[in-house]
Amino acid sequence: MINSGFFVVDISALEITSGLDKKVKPLDTGPDPKDKAFVAFTSGSTGTPKGIIQTHQGIVTVCQTLANQLHVTSSSRVAQFHPYIFDVALMEIGMCLGTGATLCISKKKDMMLPLPGEVGSQLTAFGITHVTMSPTMLETMDPGDVPTVEVLSVMGESLGRHAVEQWASTASRTFYQLWGCTEATILQSITTAITATHAPRDVGQAIGDTCRLWIVDPANVNKLMAEAAAGELVVESRALARGYINQPEDTLRRFVERADWMDVASRGTLYKTGDLAQKEADGSITFLGRLDSQMNYHGERIELGEINFHLERGRPPGVSACFSDFDAQSQTVVGFLCTRDTAETQPQELVLSWSRAGVSRCAMEHLSRDLVRKGDLPPYMVPHLWIPIRHRPLTISGKTDRTRLRSIVRNLSTKQRDEYSVH
Repeated sequence: MINSGFFVVDISALEITSGLDKKVKPLDTGPDPKDKAFVAFTSGSTGTPKGIIQTHQGIVTVCQTLANQLHVTSSSRVAQFHPYIFDVALMEIGMCLGTGATLCISKKKDMMLPLPGEVGSQLTAFGITHVTMSPTMLETMDPGDVPTVEVLSVMGESLGRHAVEQWASTASRTFYQLWGCTEATILQSITTAITATHAPRDVGQAIGDTCRLWIVDPANVNKLMAEAAAGELVVESRALARGYINQPEDTLRRFVERADWMDVASRGTLYKTGDLAQKEADGSITFLGRLDSQMNYHGERIELGEINFHLERGRPPGVSACFSDFDAQSQTVVGFLCTRDTAETQPQELVLSWSRAGVSRCAMEHLSRDLVRKGDLPPYMVPHLWIPIRHRPLTISGKTDRTRLRSIVRNLSTKQRDEYSVH
């Protein structure tokens, strides 16, 4: 006993559990692998946000596999390049937690609104060895800007032939293309080290043993397509999400329990991606686009990647970037030319007049004619409308903001269309 009426009691000597029901079992507070871990939001192809319920099993499995395939070790320095609202950010974090690598966090401004040269200088300042970004963001850099980067990977958009040739793997840097959908947890395929002859639409094979990729008839998931035949890409995986929040009909439509061709050793349920693809003889997947957004001109498929490759090759002096889009309403390929590749920090008018474009309308008209004359592109794939813009608009994930570009085209007056038309 100590003063003021307090007693010192040896708790270890007490029989605290003596009065408890011996049938009561200890509470298991640990998560189950299939428990909900987080919700990732994606706009998908509709622009309407969808909440996708991810599991502990999915994120751990994918992060472990990717860390191995991207050669992340305890000595690596990984760029945390994506905003936290995207599941790729969790991949960057998870690879570091699982390997002991250093995670280097980018400033929000540098991820969303980088000035020319800022991305490369920041990666070098941090001594980054591993970075994943969109092809659009990659276009803001040159290989010499990032001497410390050993493993470079791109995802989220189609890779252009210009980028393949410019960034082809070397003895000191390996270049990969990744493909994936959030519903199957971040990423599902990876290429081998990209060389200068790599086909830009080749997104590689399934990562590790986490999933299998199949091509099915878009109208019948029970029918597998033949080798090299185009169809809908479906993912079979144990790492699939648990569905969409408050969207039971979409969940039932896209997440399929079984298909007739699945064997007894199947790795889980299927997810119908809505992507058009074909499987090659070596097992690699060739990505052909979205089933719900195919671009055709009188039955002829419009290949924006092919157009952009030739536009970049013929880009006139004074223009920092040339790229294209397809206006479905007017059935016109639209070319955009930039005086800067990336967004300004100050809000300014995006569309420029020819007098402020830094290049003449005549020069762009000559480029369009040249592409047809040399046989680089058929006439229907050559821009007949050239719009000078101050910079390339980006989404929060670093991709080209095509919604904004199409809004620009839709809102052109008749006078502006005449001004920007080339013949």
